[in-house]
Amino acid sequence: MAELTLFPSYHNPENQATNYCGLILKLVYQASPLRLEEILGSLIGDRIPVQIGPRFEQQRKYKNAIPDLEIRQSAFTIRMETKLGTGHDVNQLANHIDALKDPNGLKIVLLLNSSEEETYLFEPALQAGADRAGVVLVHLSFDNFYSTLDRKCRGISETLDDEIEQFGDYLADMGLRSSWQGWINVLSTQHSQNEIAGNVYMCPLTRAYSFSRTKYLGTYWDKHIRTVHSIRACVIIDLNQTGARVKWKNSKDDDSVLQSVAISAVKSFPYRAQENVNSELQVYLLDPEFANTKVLYDSYGGMRGHRYLPIPMEFAVNVSEAAKFLKDQETFSNVKSIGAE
Repeated sequence: MAELTLFPSYHNPENQATNYCGLILKLVYQASPLRLEEILGSLIGDRIPVQIGPRFEQQRKYKNAIPDLEIRQSAFTIRMETKLGTGHDVNQLANHIDALKDPNGLKIVLLLNSSEEETYLFEPALQAGADRAGVVLVHLSFDNFYSTLDRKCRGISETLDDEIEQFGDYLADMGLRSSWQGWINVLSTQHSQNEIAGNVYMCPLTRAYSFSRTKYLGTYWDKHIRTVHSIRACVIIDLNQTGARVKWKNSKDDDSVLQSVAISAVKSFPYRAQENVNSELQVYLLDPEFANTKVLYDSYGGMRGHRYLPIPMEFAVNVSEAAKFLKDQETFSNVKSIGAE
């Protein structure tokens, strides 16, 4: 057993993801117990009432008594099992169900994974065992988990808003938010305008630049998103341009074509070619067609690092529609609010 921590010692990615999912819920509870109750109600289902904290009632009627005041707290146990893929381990969940036979009160086993199926089906025998034990089986995707947190907790405090945003970035960087077509990766490009003009964005292959797959790239400088570009692919360039490999691609181009274009792009910028002597590079190949937009970063100071912003699927059909959607929202906060609905 280990406490949730900002600095987990786990090396297993599933254990790390579980730690951070639990930690963000703990931070919400510390900020507002009632808001955590609302979140659990949305995640688990309002038909399964989870009460956080005591209830205070006056003159509550019972068969043979009416106490002047009653302070009551309902018991519940939620056990979470995290999988980074889309499936689950039947035996593992069965063991969780069996272990929950003794506790009193509401009992829930929550499976968190990457599946986006609206109706997630558990094996009939597993579901029957849960029913017999009085355990509620619930499936939850990482996307749904994050969007519910973002929607329910906005405005509690600037600190919590920032922590939830960082949590969303962590999920995206780990590839746990599957709806890549509905996201734009906004990058600070003030010193990369010549590369953007050449339909590329380049950066070192390091953890700080470990970006998740998205459909769009947004350029940012002077507190505003300025342009929206469709991403063809992300290509990794070996040292000294001796080779290349496609990390992921959104286009239907052959890998060999994308690799060749990326290597040529590095060679066309001498400072990148020099950087590539000691460091592998990531090259984001962009479609020549782009769209202008203007979206204000309305938090204190300037944007540090990068930000993922959601784009509703009806606006994610092309760069023009995506740019128009962003411009109509006017600010980062409005974009996130609309996208979380």
